[in-house]
Amino acid sequence: MDWDAIQRLVERLQDLQAASAEWGDEWERARERLANGLRPLIQQMVRRHVWDGNLREDIAQEALLVILQKLCTYDRTRASFRAWASRVVINEICHQLRLEYGRPEVREADIRNPEDEEEDSGFLEEVADPDQPAHQQVAEKERLERIFARARATLSADEYLVWYEHLVNGTPYEEIARLLKRQQDWVRQTLHRAREKVAAAIVLDEGILSRDEIENAINRCQRSGEPLSEKERETLMQSIATSPRQSPGWRQLNLFRQACLKVLPHILSLFWLFGLPEAPELSGHRGASTECANASQFISWSGGFPA
Repeated sequence: MDWDAIQRLVERLQDLQAASAEWGDEWERARERLANGLRPLIQQMVRRHVWDGNLREDIAQEALLVILQKLCTYDRTRASFRAWASRVVINEICHQLRLEYGRPEVREADIRNPEDEEEDSGFLEEVADPDQPAHQQVAEKERLERIFARARATLSADEYLVWYEHLVNGTPYEEIARLLKRQQDWVRQTLHRAREKVAAAIVLDEGILSRDEIENAINRCQRSGEPLSEKERETLMQSIATSPRQSPGWRQLNLFRQACLKVLPHILSLFWLFGLPEAPELSGHRGASTECANASQFISWSGGFPA
């Protein structure tokens, strides 16, 4: 059952519920069909975000129960059921992974099982370069896992949904706007805000980027067509000077986020996240985006990053 069929079934359930205070056999059968149709779609969503197989099943089951329990609160005039259900699933994922996050090590259970790749396009694919040392493959997977954990912990459900759909799934602005029943300008602004927040979270996480990596990226940024301003550079250097790293106060927070977003495209392994073309009216820069035609080209070349 696809999302269009799910949408029709949900609307039928709501119509039956509105027509009578006593729900009959037809309502029960329709609800059972909905649960059976939703289950594989929810499991697929969760697989893209969670590596631990046991945790994955728990989250999927809990998300399904929440969706069915809150079905009466869904407003079909405000958003598609797919968008509404996606928010519920992402909220459940974020809740569980915030509890799990903080493990410095990568457990074998957290790395995707290659047998899952036929069903899922490979959110965390096997590294394409067979000559890359095994320890480098594991290190890149660990870094990628931490980045997405940071994104989940930092962004709101809407921000994460837009960020993930556009940057990872390659969903265009207009399709995201249609899915969420929003204007394209809202999608662009939400994506830009999400990218800034994720960039700042990555810079502040010593488990993702070393100080040397950040300083080298700053040096490359200063030789580029859009260098950091003196204030941006000063704010960024102050934040990485301490251990643990400290986010600046609210007066300088936007400046810090802008600086992080400028610098991260100059770290090759993060190019696919931060070197993509941005809406010029929002960012005013292209970073390193002209070096590759699109994210998929870079990911295919480098291996190990989600397509």
